[in-house]
Amino acid sequence: MRASMAGGAVTGALIMQLGSTISYPRGGVFAADHLGQPWLFAAAVAAGVLTTAALTIGLKTLRRTAPPAPPPAPAQRP
Repeated sequence: MRASMAGGAVTGALIMQLGSTISYPRGGVFAADHLGQPWLFAAAVAAGVLTTAALTIGLKTLRRTAPPAPPPAPAQRP
């Protein structure tokens, strides 16, 4: 979740800095005709995706795992 938030923040910051505009507030791929500077928009999205991927991989390598459980003791019969 933290990696996704960071990737979205990078994408948003780059879109604002590069000046890519869109005349529709939402619409996804259907609003692609209304993008200003679409190549800069695609570059900003790609940078956000790479940031998310790098942080996800990095954080998953830092995750600690529990030690393996000992094998069960054999059952004793009287």
